[in-house]
Amino acid sequence: MLNLLKKFPGQVKEAIKLTRNIKVNGFNKILICGMGGSGISGYLLRDVVELPVFISQSYDIPKFVDNKTLVFVISYSGDTEETISMYKKAVKKTKKIFIITSGGKLSREKNVILVPPGLLPRMALAYLFFPMLVILKSSKVVRYDLDDILTSLKKVKINKAKKLARKLYKNVPVIYAPSSYFGLVWRWKQSLNEYSKQLAVANIYPEFFHNEIEADYNKVKVVLFVDKADKKIKGFKKMVKVHEVKLYGKSLIAKMFYGIYLGDFVSYYLARLNKKDPLKEEKIDKLKCI
Repeated sequence: MLNLLKKFPGQVKEAIKLTRNIKVNGFNKILICGMGGSGISGYLLRDVVELPVFISQSYDIPKFVDNKTLVFVISYSGDTEETISMYKKAVKKTKKIFIITSGGKLSREKNVILVPPGLLPRMALAYLFFPMLVILKSSKVVRYDLDDILTSLKKVKINKAKKLARKLYKNVPVIYAPSSYFGLVWRWKQSLNEYSKQLAVANIYPEFFHNEIEADYNKVKVVLFVDKADKKIKGFKKMVKVHEVKLYGKSLIAKMFYGIYLGDFVSYYLARLNKKDPLKEEKIDKLKCI
C-alpha cells in the first residue's frame, strides 16, 4: 500500500489528461452525487469553486436540480446503489451530467469518464477529483496551477507523517482547519476511519469556537491546520495542546492537497501502529451486502 500512496503525484498527472477537451456551458450551479471515498471529491471541489456546489449523499437529489445544474455522478465501482439511484433521478432533470467511474453499471451510461480500475475508492482520489477540475477550468469556472500542486506534494515528508502517527496512537484524533478547508479535514477523518480503523473528529474554525471548544480535550490529540494568522487560534492554543501543521503551496488547492497527501501517510502509519490492515473494509463490505 505504501507504494500506491507514493504514486499519488503521478496519478494527478494522469487524471489531468482524462477530460482536457470537455467544455460545458449554460450552468449556474453544480451537484456532486457520490458516497464515501467517491463522494469526498465533492467537498474538495466546493472549497475551490466560486459557483454554488452541492453534495448529495443519499438515494435522492435536491429538488432544485434543473437544466442549469451541472451534475457529476461519482462511483469508483460504478455499482454503488445510492449513486445509481441519484443518477436515475438526475437524468430526468438535466442533460449536463458526467459519470466518473472505473466500471460497473454506471459505465454503460452516457457521458462516462472512465478511470483506471483496481483501486480502493479512497486511493483513487486523483482520478475522481481532477477530471471535474479540468472540465470546470475549460468551462472558465475555476483556475489551477498544476506545478503549484505538484510542488506542494513534494514537500510531504514520510518522517513527519510517522511522527504525527505516533502522537495520535491510542488517542482520538481531532482535526481542525480553517473553514475554507472543510474537504481537507473530512478527508482526514475518512482516511483515519478507513485506513487506521479508528474514530476521529473533524471540524472547522471559527465554527468550533462556538461549541466544541467546551469539550474535554484530555483524551484526544488535536491536529491543527493553520493557513493564516488568527488571534482566536492563538487563544485556543493557550487552552489546549495542539499539533500544528503548516500547509504548503501558493494556492488553496495546492495547500489542500498537501494536507490530504500528508494525511494519507499518517493514516497508513497509524494503521500499522494499530496492527490493522489498511486495505481491508470488512464492515463496509458486510453492510453493502444487506
